Amino acid sequence: MIELKSATGKTYLTIQLDQKNKWLYNNWTGYVSTDNVRQGAISFLELLEESDCSYSLTDNRELVGPWEKSLTWIRTDWIPAAKKPGYDIMPTS
Repeated sequence: MIELKSATGKTYLTIQLDQKNKWLYNNWTGYVSTDNVRQGAISFLELLEESDCSYSLTDNRELVGPWEKSLTWIRTDWIPAAKKPGYDIMPTS
């Protein structure tokens, strides 16, 4: 299990790996900044590649507040990278 924490020390993403069934569970919680979204999304891709998982579930039910500022980056950078094997993605400012 991986826990990512914000600058204030609060967990904003927990990633659990089910190696036997080859899937990841991503649980986003609380308020997430744009940097948190980027770091979490990149961490998820890294673990997805390392673990050779076939499936994932992203759970946003416990998110609080808006995160629309991250949608452009997700659409233009993260989604295309997630579609490619051996992705190469760098956070943009």
